[in-house]
Amino acid sequence: MSGSHKQTCGAKTRRGTPCAAPVVQGMARCKLHGGLSTGPRTDAGRASIAAGQRLRWRTWRERLKKNDP
Repeated sequence: MSGSHKQTCGAKTRRGTPCAAPVVQGMARCKLHGGLSTGPRTDAGRASIAAGQRLRWRTWRERLKKNDP
């Protein structure tokens, strides 16, 4: 077995297949699927992300309770 094994992105594409593009060094995804993202930089951006996460978790917990037998 010779040759290098490059890590691929693996993000789900619109066709439903995993992306075969190489990942950005030090990241888990290719440049097209968020590998170049630096995340929120400003305090307002961080607050927005945190608020969205709280809303998603609250919705998830409510849906889980509603479906619990």
